[in-house]
Amino acid sequence: MPVTGFPVGVVGGRWRGRVTPWGALVPDDGSPTLDWWVAAEDRWHTPAAERSLRQRVVEGVPVVETSIRVAGGDAVQRTYAVADDGGLTVMEVENRSPASFALALSRRDLLTARPPGAAPAAGGDVPPDALVLPVGHRTTVRVALAHDGRGAGPLPLPLPTADQVARGWLAQTSCSLDLRLPAAGPTVSLPTVRSELLLDGPDDPDAGPGFLVGVAELGRLGAGVDPWVDEAMVAAEALGRRSKRARSLRWTEDAGLGAAREVFERADAFRAARDVVALLRRLPPPEPTPLDVPAGVLAVAWAQRRVVVGGPDAVDLVPAPFPPEWVGHELEAYGVPVAGASGTSTIGLAVRWHGERPALLWEVDGPPVRLRCSGLDPAWTSASSRGEALLSRVPPAAQRDLR
Repeated sequence: MPVTGFPVGVVGGRWRGRVTPWGALVPDDGSPTLDWWVAAEDRWHTPAAERSLRQRVVEGVPVVETSIRVAGGDAVQRTYAVADDGGLTVMEVENRSPASFALALSRRDLLTARPPGAAPAAGGDVPPDALVLPVGHRTTVRVALAHDGRGAGPLPLPLPTADQVARGWLAQTSCSLDLRLPAAGPTVSLPTVRSELLLDGPDDPDAGPGFLVGVAELGRLGAGVDPWVDEAMVAAEALGRRSKRARSLRWTEDAGLGAAREVFERADAFRAARDVVALLRRLPPPEPTPLDVPAGVLAVAWAQRRVVVGGPDAVDLVPAPFPPEWVGHELEAYGVPVAGASGTSTIGLAVRWHGERPALLWEVDGPPVRLRCSGLDPAWTSASSRGEALLSRVPPAAQRDLR
Protein backbone atom coordinates (compact mmCIF):
# COMPACT_ATOMS: atom_id res chain seq x y z
CA MET A 1 0.00 0.00 0.00
CA PRO A 2 1.58 3.33 -1.04
CA VAL A 3 2.49 5.78 1.70
CA THR A 4 1.02 9.26 1.45
CA GLY A 5 3.12 12.18 2.54
CA PHE A 6 5.87 14.52 1.45
CA PRO A 7 9.22 13.00 0.40
CA VAL A 8 12.49 13.80 2.15
CA GLY A 9 16.00 12.74 1.24
CA VAL A 10 19.29 13.95 -0.18
CA VAL A 11 19.89 14.49 -3.89
CA GLY A 12 22.33 11.83 -5.06
CA GLY A 13 21.66 9.59 -2.06
CA ARG A 14 19.57 6.43 -2.17
CA TRP A 15 17.74 6.78 1.14
CA ARG A 16 14.20 8.16 0.93
CA GLY A 17 11.39 8.65 3.38
CA ARG A 18 8.00 10.31 3.57
CA VAL A 19 6.55 12.60 6.22
CA THR A 20 2.94 11.73 6.95
CA PRO A 21 0.25 14.39 7.44
CA TRP A 22 0.82 14.18 11.23
CA GLY A 23 4.62 14.36 11.05
CA ALA A 24 5.66 10.71 11.33
CA LEU A 25 8.62 9.65 9.18
CA VAL A 26 8.09 6.53 7.06
CA PRO A 27 11.38 5.26 5.55
CA ASP A 28 11.22 3.69 2.11
CA ASP A 29 13.72 1.00 3.15
CA GLY A 30 11.07 -0.89 5.11
CA SER A 31 12.45 0.01 8.56
CA PRO A 32 9.97 1.05 11.29
CA THR A 33 8.13 4.36 11.19
CA LEU A 34 9.51 7.14 13.37
CA ASP A 35 6.45 8.54 15.14
CA TRP A 36 6.26 11.16 17.90
CA TRP A 37 4.21 12.14 20.95
CA VAL A 38 4.34 14.96 23.48
CA ALA A 39 3.73 14.68 27.24
CA ALA A 40 2.81 18.22 28.38
CA GLU A 41 1.46 19.47 31.71
CA ASP A 42 -2.12 18.74 30.71
CA ARG A 43 -1.90 15.28 29.06
CA TRP A 44 -0.27 13.08 26.45
CA HIS A 45 -0.69 14.48 22.94
CA THR A 46 -0.90 12.15 19.94
CA PRO A 47 -0.33 14.32 16.82
CA ALA A 48 -2.24 11.95 14.53
CA ALA A 49 -5.37 12.50 16.65
CA GLU A 50 -4.97 16.18 17.60
CA ARG A 51 -7.61 18.59 16.33
CA SER A 52 -5.03 21.39 16.56
CA LEU A 53 -2.73 19.65 14.05
CA ARG A 54 -1.25 21.95 11.39
CA GLN A 55 1.32 21.14 8.77
CA ARG A 56 3.16 23.05 6.08
CA VAL A 57 5.90 22.28 3.60
CA VAL A 58 8.42 25.10 4.07
CA GLU A 59 8.72 27.10 0.82
CA GLY A 60 7.42 24.05 -1.04
CA VAL A 61 10.69 22.10 -0.55
CA PRO A 62 11.51 18.93 1.47
CA VAL A 63 11.38 20.58 4.89
CA VAL A 64 8.13 19.63 6.63
CA GLU A 65 6.86 21.48 9.70
CA THR A 66 4.11 19.95 11.84
CA SER A 67 2.58 21.75 14.85
CA ILE A 68 0.17 20.82 17.63
CA ARG A 69 -1.22 22.81 20.54
CA VAL A 70 0.00 21.96 24.02
CA ALA A 71 -0.71 23.69 27.32
CA GLY A 72 -0.06 27.40 26.78
CA GLY A 73 1.62 27.12 23.40
CA ASP A 74 2.77 24.85 20.58
CA ALA A 75 5.02 21.89 19.95
CA VAL A 76 6.58 22.43 16.51
CA GLN A 77 8.27 19.52 14.78
CA ARG A 78 10.40 19.83 11.64
CA THR A 79 11.74 16.98 9.51
CA TYR A 80 14.37 17.28 6.78
CA ALA A 81 17.40 15.44 5.41
CA VAL A 82 21.04 16.52 5.22
CA ALA A 83 24.09 15.04 3.50
CA ASP A 84 26.27 15.42 6.60
CA ASP A 85 27.87 12.34 8.18
CA GLY A 86 26.89 10.06 5.31
CA GLY A 87 23.27 11.23 5.17
CA LEU A 88 20.87 11.90 8.03
CA THR A 89 17.19 12.66 8.36
CA VAL A 90 16.77 15.15 11.16
CA MET A 91 13.65 15.44 13.31
CA GLU A 92 13.63 18.42 15.64
CA VAL A 93 10.95 19.52 18.08
CA GLU A 94 10.70 23.09 19.33
CA ASN A 95 8.90 23.90 22.58
CA ARG A 96 6.92 27.10 22.09
CA SER A 97 5.08 26.79 25.38
CA PRO A 98 5.80 28.30 28.83
CA ALA A 99 6.57 24.92 30.44
CA SER A 100 8.80 21.95 29.76
CA PHE A 101 7.43 18.82 28.13
CA ALA A 102 8.67 15.35 27.22
CA LEU A 103 9.12 14.15 23.65
CA ALA A 104 8.51 10.45 23.00
CA LEU A 105 9.76 8.77 19.83
CA SER A 106 8.87 5.34 18.52
CA ARG A 107 12.44 4.35 17.56
CA ARG A 108 15.49 4.14 19.79
CA ASP A 109 18.12 3.68 17.04
CA LEU A 110 18.57 7.43 16.72
CA LEU A 111 21.48 9.81 16.99
CA THR A 112 20.95 12.16 19.94
CA ALA A 113 22.83 15.09 21.47
CA ARG A 114 22.44 13.59 24.95
CA PRO A 115 21.56 10.12 26.25
CA PRO A 116 17.79 9.61 26.48
CA GLY A 117 16.15 9.51 29.90
CA ALA A 118 13.88 6.92 31.45
CA ALA A 119 10.39 6.83 30.00
CA PRO A 120 7.60 8.38 32.09
CA ALA A 121 4.37 6.53 32.59
CA ALA A 122 3.18 5.85 29.08
CA GLY A 123 -0.15 7.17 27.95
CA GLY A 124 -2.31 7.16 24.88
CA ASP A 125 -0.64 5.39 21.97
CA VAL A 126 2.93 5.75 23.26
CA PRO A 127 4.79 2.40 23.19
CA PRO A 128 6.41 1.35 26.49
CA ASP A 129 9.89 1.21 24.93
CA ALA A 130 9.69 4.71 23.44
CA LEU A 131 12.77 6.90 23.48
CA VAL A 132 12.03 9.92 25.69
CA LEU A 133 13.80 13.29 25.71
CA PRO A 134 13.07 16.38 27.82
CA VAL A 135 12.37 19.59 25.93
CA GLY A 136 12.77 22.71 28.02
CA HIS A 137 10.77 25.90 27.78
CA ARG A 138 11.60 27.73 24.52
CA THR A 139 14.23 25.18 23.49
CA THR A 140 14.63 22.75 20.59
CA VAL A 141 15.67 19.09 20.68
CA ARG A 142 17.11 17.30 17.66
CA VAL A 143 17.50 13.65 16.79
CA ALA A 144 18.59 12.05 13.53
CA LEU A 145 18.09 8.77 11.71
CA ALA A 146 21.29 7.68 9.95
CA HIS A 147 20.74 6.62 6.35
CA ASP A 148 23.37 3.88 6.64
CA GLY A 149 21.41 2.16 9.43
CA ARG A 150 24.23 2.40 11.99
CA GLY A 151 21.82 2.69 14.92
CA ALA A 152 21.98 4.80 18.08
CA GLY A 153 24.90 7.11 18.80
CA PRO A 154 25.94 10.71 19.32
CA LEU A 155 24.46 13.38 17.10
CA PRO A 156 27.15 15.10 15.02
CA LEU A 157 27.28 18.85 15.55
CA PRO A 158 26.85 21.32 14.10
CA LEU A 159 24.18 20.33 11.58
CA PRO A 160 22.42 22.60 9.07
CA THR A 161 19.23 24.17 10.37
CA ALA A 162 15.84 23.70 8.75
CA ASP A 163 16.04 27.24 7.35
CA GLN A 164 19.46 26.56 5.84
CA VAL A 165 18.25 23.35 4.22
CA ALA A 166 15.18 25.13 2.83
CA ARG A 167 17.36 27.89 1.34
CA GLY A 168 19.61 25.27 -0.24
CA TRP A 169 16.65 23.53 -1.85
CA LEU A 170 15.24 26.84 -3.11
CA ALA A 171 18.56 27.69 -4.72
CA GLN A 172 18.71 24.26 -6.37
CA THR A 173 15.12 24.36 -7.66
CA SER A 174 15.41 27.95 -8.94
CA CYS A 175 18.17 27.31 -11.48
CA SER A 176 15.59 26.26 -14.09
CA LEU A 177 13.20 28.62 -15.84
CA ASP A 178 11.54 31.03 -13.43
CA LEU A 179 7.75 31.25 -13.52
CA ARG A 180 5.94 33.58 -11.13
CA LEU A 181 2.25 32.94 -11.60
CA PRO A 182 -0.53 34.76 -9.75
CA ALA A 183 -1.59 33.21 -6.46
CA ALA A 184 -5.23 33.63 -7.51
CA GLY A 185 -6.78 30.86 -9.57
CA PRO A 186 -4.91 27.85 -10.98
CA THR A 187 -1.26 27.67 -9.99
CA VAL A 188 1.47 25.19 -9.08
CA SER A 189 4.37 25.06 -6.62
CA LEU A 190 7.36 24.62 -8.90
CA PRO A 191 9.83 24.10 -6.00
CA THR A 192 7.69 21.18 -4.81
CA VAL A 193 7.48 19.51 -8.21
CA ARG A 194 11.17 20.09 -8.89
CA SER A 195 12.38 18.87 -5.50
CA GLU A 196 10.31 15.69 -5.82
CA LEU A 197 11.77 15.20 -9.31
CA LEU A 198 15.32 15.63 -8.00
CA LEU A 199 14.65 13.11 -5.24
CA ASP A 200 12.63 10.49 -7.10
CA GLY A 201 13.81 10.93 -10.69
CA PRO A 202 11.52 10.98 -13.75
CA ASP A 203 8.36 8.97 -14.19
CA ASP A 204 8.43 5.51 -15.69
CA PRO A 205 9.29 5.69 -19.42
CA ASP A 206 5.88 4.18 -20.18
CA ALA A 207 4.35 7.43 -18.87
CA GLY A 208 5.24 9.02 -22.22
CA PRO A 209 4.91 12.82 -22.00
CA GLY A 210 5.45 12.85 -18.22
CA PHE A 211 8.70 10.94 -18.52
CA LEU A 212 10.03 13.22 -21.26
CA VAL A 213 9.02 16.41 -19.45
CA GLY A 214 10.70 15.11 -16.30
CA VAL A 215 13.99 14.32 -18.03
CA ALA A 216 14.02 17.73 -19.72
CA GLU A 217 13.40 19.45 -16.39
CA LEU A 218 16.21 17.48 -14.76
CA GLY A 219 18.49 18.76 -17.49
CA ARG A 220 17.43 22.33 -16.73
CA LEU A 221 18.16 21.72 -13.06
CA GLY A 222 21.68 20.62 -13.86
CA ALA A 223 21.20 16.92 -13.16
CA GLY A 224 22.16 15.81 -16.67
CA VAL A 225 20.08 13.79 -19.14
CA ASP A 226 22.57 11.19 -20.43
CA PRO A 227 21.28 8.30 -18.24
CA TRP A 228 17.85 8.56 -19.86
CA VAL A 229 18.61 9.39 -23.51
CA ASP A 230 18.01 5.86 -24.86
CA GLU A 231 14.71 5.55 -23.00
CA ALA A 232 13.76 9.06 -24.15
CA MET A 233 14.26 8.00 -27.77
CA VAL A 234 11.97 5.01 -27.31
CA ALA A 235 9.35 7.14 -25.52
CA ALA A 236 9.50 9.86 -28.20
CA GLU A 237 9.08 7.30 -31.01
CA ALA A 238 6.06 5.77 -29.30
CA LEU A 239 4.58 9.21 -28.68
CA GLY A 240 5.16 10.17 -32.30
CA ARG A 241 3.38 7.06 -33.57
CA ARG A 242 0.34 7.74 -31.39
CA SER A 243 0.28 11.41 -32.39
CA LYS A 244 0.33 10.63 -36.13
CA ARG A 245 -2.66 8.31 -35.75
CA ALA A 246 -4.70 10.86 -33.79
CA ARG A 247 -6.95 13.48 -35.39
CA SER A 248 -5.76 16.18 -33.00
CA LEU A 249 -2.63 16.75 -30.96
CA ARG A 250 -3.10 16.77 -27.21
CA TRP A 251 -1.26 19.49 -25.33
CA THR A 252 0.56 16.87 -23.26
CA GLU A 253 1.81 15.15 -26.43
CA ASP A 254 3.04 18.46 -27.82
CA ALA A 255 4.77 19.21 -24.50
CA GLY A 256 6.32 15.74 -24.43
CA LEU A 257 7.70 16.01 -27.96
CA GLY A 258 9.04 19.49 -27.24
CA ALA A 259 10.72 18.11 -24.12
CA ALA A 260 12.20 15.25 -26.16
CA ARG A 261 13.80 17.73 -28.55
CA GLU A 262 15.29 19.60 -25.61
CA VAL A 263 16.66 16.36 -24.14
CA PHE A 264 18.27 15.33 -27.42
CA GLU A 265 19.84 18.75 -27.93
CA ARG A 266 21.32 18.63 -24.41
CA ALA A 267 22.73 15.17 -25.14
CA ASP A 268 24.15 16.29 -28.53
CA ALA A 269 21.82 13.82 -30.24
CA PHE A 270 21.08 16.35 -32.97
CA ARG A 271 19.74 13.88 -35.52
CA ALA A 272 17.08 12.75 -33.05
CA ALA A 273 16.27 16.39 -32.30
CA ARG A 274 15.84 17.13 -36.03
CA ASP A 275 13.54 14.12 -36.34
CA VAL A 276 11.32 15.53 -33.60
CA VAL A 277 11.24 18.93 -35.32
CA ALA A 278 10.21 17.30 -38.62
CA LEU A 279 7.51 15.31 -36.85
CA LEU A 280 6.07 18.38 -35.14
CA ARG A 281 5.81 20.17 -38.48
CA ARG A 282 3.63 17.35 -39.84
CA LEU A 283 1.30 17.23 -36.86
CA PRO A 284 -1.78 19.43 -36.40
CA PRO A 285 -1.63 22.38 -33.98
CA PRO A 286 -2.00 21.27 -30.34
CA GLU A 287 -5.19 21.74 -28.40
CA PRO A 288 -5.26 24.66 -25.93
CA THR A 289 -3.62 24.09 -22.58
CA PRO A 290 -6.45 23.54 -20.06
CA LEU A 291 -7.08 25.73 -17.02
CA ASP A 292 -6.84 22.80 -14.60
CA VAL A 293 -3.40 21.93 -13.24
CA PRO A 294 -2.34 18.32 -13.95
CA ALA A 295 -0.72 16.16 -11.31
CA GLY A 296 2.98 15.42 -11.11
CA VAL A 297 5.74 16.76 -13.29
CA LEU A 298 3.34 17.66 -16.10
CA ALA A 299 2.45 20.63 -13.88
CA VAL A 300 5.82 22.13 -14.94
CA ALA A 301 4.87 21.89 -18.61
CA TRP A 302 1.41 23.26 -17.80
CA ALA A 303 2.87 26.27 -16.00
CA GLN A 304 5.28 26.97 -18.85
CA ARG A 305 2.54 26.72 -21.47
CA ARG A 306 0.33 29.06 -19.47
CA VAL A 307 2.82 31.82 -20.36
CA VAL A 308 4.54 30.72 -23.60
CA VAL A 309 3.60 28.27 -26.38
CA GLY A 310 5.71 27.87 -29.51
CA GLY A 311 4.15 27.29 -32.90
CA PRO A 312 5.13 26.94 -36.56
CA ASP A 313 4.21 30.55 -37.40
CA ALA A 314 4.46 32.47 -34.12
CA VAL A 315 5.23 32.19 -30.42
CA ASP A 316 2.17 32.81 -28.29
CA LEU A 317 2.92 34.83 -25.16
CA VAL A 318 0.18 34.35 -22.56
CA PRO A 319 -1.92 32.05 -24.75
CA ALA A 320 -5.64 31.42 -24.58
CA PRO A 321 -7.45 30.46 -22.50
CA PHE A 322 -6.34 33.06 -19.94
CA PRO A 323 -7.56 32.16 -16.44
CA PRO A 324 -10.21 34.74 -15.44
CA GLU A 325 -8.89 34.69 -11.86
CA TRP A 326 -5.57 36.06 -13.16
CA VAL A 327 -7.12 39.23 -14.58
CA GLY A 328 -5.65 42.19 -12.72
CA HIS A 329 -2.77 40.13 -11.28
CA GLU A 330 0.85 40.41 -12.38
CA LEU A 331 2.79 37.46 -13.77
CA GLU A 332 6.40 36.99 -14.82
CA ALA A 333 8.46 34.38 -16.63
CA TYR A 334 12.19 34.27 -17.33
CA GLY A 335 14.38 31.91 -19.33
CA VAL A 336 11.53 30.07 -21.07
CA PRO A 337 12.98 27.98 -23.93
CA VAL A 338 11.08 28.03 -27.23
CA ALA A 339 12.14 25.87 -30.17
CA GLY A 340 11.78 27.57 -33.55
CA ALA A 341 12.74 26.75 -37.11
CA SER A 342 16.05 28.62 -36.74
CA GLY A 343 16.96 27.22 -33.32
CA THR A 344 16.00 27.59 -29.69
CA SER A 345 15.32 31.00 -28.18
CA THR A 346 14.71 31.92 -24.56
CA ILE A 347 12.00 34.38 -23.67
CA GLY A 348 11.32 36.56 -20.67
CA LEU A 349 8.02 38.34 -20.19
CA ALA A 350 5.90 40.15 -17.66
CA VAL A 351 2.29 41.28 -17.52
CA ARG A 352 1.38 44.43 -15.62
CA TRP A 353 -2.08 45.98 -15.36
CA HIS A 354 -3.24 49.56 -15.92
CA GLY A 355 -6.85 49.35 -14.88
CA GLU A 356 -8.52 46.99 -17.34
CA ARG A 357 -5.64 47.12 -19.83
CA PRO A 358 -2.75 44.65 -19.55
CA ALA A 359 0.76 45.80 -20.40
CA LEU A 360 3.01 43.14 -21.92
CA LEU A 361 6.80 43.40 -21.59
CA TRP A 362 9.03 40.90 -23.38
CA GLU A 363 12.58 40.06 -24.40
CA VAL A 364 13.75 37.32 -26.79
CA ASP A 365 17.30 35.99 -26.59
CA GLY A 366 18.16 33.99 -29.70
CA PRO A 367 16.82 33.73 -33.24
CA PRO A 368 14.03 36.24 -33.96
CA VAL A 369 10.45 34.99 -33.73
CA ARG A 370 7.06 36.47 -34.42
CA LEU A 371 5.00 37.00 -31.28
CA ARG A 372 1.32 37.02 -30.52
CA CYS A 373 -0.80 37.14 -27.36
CA SER A 374 -4.01 35.20 -27.94
CA GLY A 375 -4.97 35.08 -24.27
CA LEU A 376 -5.17 38.84 -23.74
CA ASP A 377 -5.25 40.52 -27.16
CA PRO A 378 -5.67 38.21 -30.20
CA ALA A 379 -5.13 41.11 -32.60
CA TRP A 380 -1.66 41.98 -31.28
CA THR A 381 1.53 40.78 -33.00
CA SER A 382 5.16 41.84 -32.97
CA ALA A 383 8.44 40.82 -34.58
CA SER A 384 10.60 42.83 -32.17
CA SER A 385 13.07 40.99 -29.96
CA ARG A 386 12.21 43.22 -27.01
CA GLY A 387 9.65 45.81 -26.11
CA GLU A 388 6.47 46.61 -24.27
CA ALA A 389 2.90 47.08 -25.41
CA LEU A 390 -0.30 48.28 -23.81
CA LEU A 391 -2.88 45.73 -24.96
CA SER A 392 -6.61 46.07 -25.43
CA ARG A 393 -8.76 46.49 -22.35
CA VAL A 394 -10.25 43.42 -20.70
CA PRO A 395 -13.60 44.62 -19.31
CA PRO A 396 -15.17 42.61 -16.48
CA ALA A 397 -18.08 41.59 -18.70
CA ALA A 398 -15.66 40.08 -21.21
CA GLN A 399 -13.53 38.19 -18.71
CA ARG A 400 -15.84 35.19 -18.82
CA ASP A 401 -15.21 34.97 -22.58
CA LEU A 402 -11.51 34.40 -22.02
CA ARG A 403 -12.32 30.82 -21.18
